Amino acid sequence: PTAIVTPENVTFSIPQSDGHSYPARWLQRHSPAELDASRTKAAVWAEEVREAARHAWNGYRSQAWGYDQVHPKRGTPNTWFNLGLSIVEGMDTLWLLGLRQEFSEAEQWVEEHLVFQEAKTKMDSFFEATIRLLGGLLGAHALTQRP
Repeated sequence: PTAIVTPENVTFSIPQSDGHSYPARWLQRHSPAELDASRTKAAVWAEEVREAARHAWNGYRSQAWGYDQVHPKRGTPNTWFNLGLSIVEGMDTLWLLGLRQEFSEAEQWVEEHLVFQEAKTKMDSFFEATIRLLGGLLGAHALTQRP
């Protein structure tokens, strides 16, 4: 395939025989075989990342479900806000990694247990509450379009 170069760095994808497309600018620098090998390697790495995330999620689930986090040294539940921080802030990552079962568990917990009136927050942690809780909920909503 011949690369297509257009003004202002606009490129088009060029279909390959296997049905995949690569941006024309990639094909200017790499052969389709190199790009295929890279795609295969990336798929292996992506699965390793999913497995690492699943391992961490399962550890949190078994050691501290509903608590804010697992204490890093003791492996015991740790409460800071009393709002299930790890559940809420992990939802977007679970979705992006395609871990739908784990996402559903988190979503169910949020629907049934997230009660802001029970929060144990202080003004010095307002920033943390905003980025971790509001950010987690907004990220999950933006990705899934679920209420």
